[in-house]
Amino acid sequence: MDTRQQNILEFIIKEYQMTGEPVASQVLVEKYHFDLSPATIRSEMLKLDEDGLLMQPHTSAGRVPTTKAYRLFVNKLLGKKELHLKDEERIRKDLRKFDDNDIFSRQMAQILADFSHNLGFSGFLGEESDFHEAGFSSLLKDIELCQPQSVADILRGFDYFGKKINNLFSRLDEEMEIFIGEENPIEDFKKCSLVISNYEKKDRKGFIGILGPKRMNYVRNIFLVQEAKKMIEDI
Repeated sequence: MDTRQQNILEFIIKEYQMTGEPVASQVLVEKYHFDLSPATIRSEMLKLDEDGLLMQPHTSAGRVPTTKAYRLFVNKLLGKKELHLKDEERIRKDLRKFDDNDIFSRQMAQILADFSHNLGFSGFLGEESDFHEAGFSSLLKDIELCQPQSVADILRGFDYFGKKINNLFSRLDEEMEIFIGEENPIEDFKKCSLVISNYEKKDRKGFIGILGPKRMNYVRNIFLVQEAKKMIEDI
């Protein structure tokens, strides 16, 4: 994939994250001011199709990113500073409102949900009764996940969700993991993405995370989970 194709793919991902609508070549020309004709962009999009990075949901529609495309995008993000400084400061300021008390797990789930506009969750490993999630309605409102079958899958996925997350963490090697679409080890969440991290607090091991559509804002959500982990461990 050359530089031009990388730029086209990145703008398609960002546009689809914002709108949830398939992206047409004309949108890239008019909105992102590519110095290319729509025909040239269509040709490049076809190559990205052939490489498994884009797909066309309907014959007359534009393209949407695949799991493979999101994985390339996320891998490029890791280790880089992508969030605007003003957004970073606002997130850190609100995280400082977090109280160190007996209901902090519920508070953290709500904070993650409020900032991500996805589903936030928090709990302690091995303690399924101390598991909290927030933002479920926001998750089901997303255009990618509001179809009846997707809703049914997600609802089924929340049966024993705390237990599933506990089992998942027993198999993880990294402090933070990002699962995209079909990579998701929880079968009923194959249409979702999951950003999850562990932490240690007062000799207890816990976890926090965000569950959202594949078009979630990875820049914001990765930063949120990283900062929340630091905040919990520093209190």
